[in-house]
Amino acid sequence: MLCGGTSRRMGRPKAFLRGPDGLTLLERTVALLHQAGCYPLAIAIAPGQPMPIWSSAPLVYPSPAVAIDHAPGLGPLAGIAAGLEALRPWCQRVCVLPCDLPHLNLAAIQALLATAGDGAACVRQAGWANPLLAVYPSTLGERALELLRQGRPRADGLLAELSGLMQLEALETDCCWHDCDTAEDWDILQRGRDKLSGSRQTLTGGDG
Repeated sequence: MLCGGTSRRMGRPKAFLRGPDGLTLLERTVALLHQAGCYPLAIAIAPGQPMPIWSSAPLVYPSPAVAIDHAPGLGPLAGIAAGLEALRPWCQRVCVLPCDLPHLNLAAIQALLATAGDGAACVRQAGWANPLLAVYPSTLGERALELLRQGRPRADGLLAELSGLMQLEALETDCCWHDCDTAEDWDILQRGRDKLSGSRQTLTGGDG
């Protein structure tokens, strides 16, 4: 799970936004990934970023490991690299998701995993392959670090490294993959409406 963004537009850490069910967005994502059979889990955060604080009502799932993003400020590719490297000893494939998907559900994660099968896959939104909604081989972490060293921090560059990449087409009306970037987005969600703005800039390497 990618939690290393600065959340400038939100004005507070998005991972810790608490919904009406009493869980933060991060806690909710953890629960859904466990239900989908994804384990172990890792949270990618920036150096000095506050560690996750879990709800007073403990989750029934083990807490994820913490992976430190050693290239802060370069966008989500560094977080992906940290997560892949942290999970490589235990996993052949890693499902990568951001922490700010308030409409994410179990069926959506299961569909992405099924699309990947024994390989790699990403969600395709409005004709664009989203590198932050994807399943990667865990061995790709070192390549992600190499791209960063080469001054190529765009996260979608990692998808170009994959052969046989499968894509899950997201319907325009399907909000389960929509992210929540601003305080206005969150206020709309809290009022019960489901049209969130989303942001391609954030997904490819904006401020998070």
